[in-house]
Amino acid sequence: MPFISDNARKLITEAEKIGYVEQCRPGESIKEEQKYKQYPNRYIHDIHWSITGNCNYRCKHCFVSIPNAPIFELPHEKVMNIIDQLDKAGVRRVSWTGGEPFIRKDFVDLIDALSERNIISGIYQHERFVNN
Repeated sequence: MPFISDNARKLITEAEKIGYVEQCRPGESIKEEQKYKQYPNRYIHDIHWSITGNCNYRCKHCFVSIPNAPIFELPHEKVMNIIDQLDKAGVRRVSWTGGEPFIRKDFVDLIDALSERNIISGIYQHERFVNN
């Protein structure tokens, strides 16, 4: 019995064709971002974070539409500091919600900051989930 089945070889070949995997040639090693990292006291891998209370929708089920609902949004510098802390703590996935995450003025900067740290992000937005 072969170590890698014919079916597994076929799947690997297909994954290579579409760019999900690539062969490591003799003498090459894995990229730095592919290496395992050790985090002191790593406990939480995933975070679900409400990054804004602001919303341009008025959904019947949501408290944001209440006339005196608390609307809260951390400043950009504070959010960037938290993103740095999440990275140092070993968090690898962040899903955002709000209010409406897309109306934050610095939204693209925040997504870029997560991406630069290889943290996968998803956005819960008005009844659907967007994942990058």
